[in-house]
Amino acid sequence: MDKIIVPVDFSSASSWGFYYAYNIAKEIGAELVVVHLYWPPYVETTYPASMIQSIITKKEDELLKHLKAATQAPLGEETKVKIHYVIQPGSEHSIVDMAAENKADLIVMGTHGSGKALDKVWGTNTANVIQNASCPVLAIPAGATYEGINSIAYATDFDTDDIELLYQLTLIAVATKSQVHCVHINLADGPIEDKKEAVFLKSFDENFSTLPVTYSAWSATEVEEGLETFCRVNQISILAMLTHKKNIWKKVFGAKSMTKNMTMQTDLPLLAFHK
Repeated sequence: MDKIIVPVDFSSASSWGFYYAYNIAKEIGAELVVVHLYWPPYVETTYPASMIQSIITKKEDELLKHLKAATQAPLGEETKVKIHYVIQPGSEHSIVDMAAENKADLIVMGTHGSGKALDKVWGTNTANVIQNASCPVLAIPAGATYEGINSIAYATDFDTDDIELLYQLTLIAVATKSQVHCVHINLADGPIEDKKEAVFLKSFDENFSTLPVTYSAWSATEVEEGLETFCRVNQISILAMLTHKKNIWKKVFGAKSMTKNMTMQTDLPLLAFHK
């Protein structure tokens, strides 16, 4: 993992996203691309092109000063992270395009989380980026404290792509010296999928017997509750989930979108992968 993109809009949520991204970049030696997107200033169409450009340049110069002031290293710490700043007009779709153009390995975004309404700006933007980005997106709830990445939980529904995605997670785990825990939640009022689990475990054992990856099956009345309990009991640092790109909020586990629900409710950082 060489390049991490993190959008900053000076909100509390985006500040938490920056510091989480900063610490990950410092730990693994990655470059951090800090992005600020803004609405272009209003100018009369009759203004000469040189005047319009002068107004835009002045605005971007001021924004850069504010951006550097908002993304300083913690007190007493010398900057150990290579940071590149990008300031341009645009929306969350610009973040997706920028990640693709820069071949970013990860996008880190702050989110309101904790059940905040979906129409809140950063909650909505994070969801839209997760939906359209070609690389994994790490959503950081406001207030989440970085204490290192010691363990990553991957929620599986025995999807055919899980083995490949677990491989991607092992690369992150090796870089951060963490453990990957693959977990499946069985609903207590439903059948246990023994046959699907057996097929999955056969492939799992063949591919991960020598890697830092474990498997567990838990039962709960709700998948969300089971995942949160598993993560709390096992002191999970990040919860990773698969989301379907063609219809992001379609079934991930059960009839409703687990990725969307967990993005807005859990107080754990959520790492969303695409198929």
